[in-house]
Amino acid sequence: MKERESNENKGNAVMSGVVLVAASIMLIFVINNFPPSGARNVASFVAGMFGFTSVQALRRSFDG
Repeated sequence: MKERESNENKGNAVMSGVVLVAASIMLIFVINNFPPSGARNVASFVAGMFGFTSVQALRRSFDG
């Protein structure tokens, strides 16, 4: 019973990580269309932090 719950939680974590990675990639494409300015630099920095966090969450979901 507990093993099934663990597998289900791991599946949910992997799916969440995949969705976050996809969202960060789409965010990068949206930011790429911004005109060059300070706001674009800040948005790129935030997108980078978001992408790093999502990849770390995905990596941790495979660690168990």
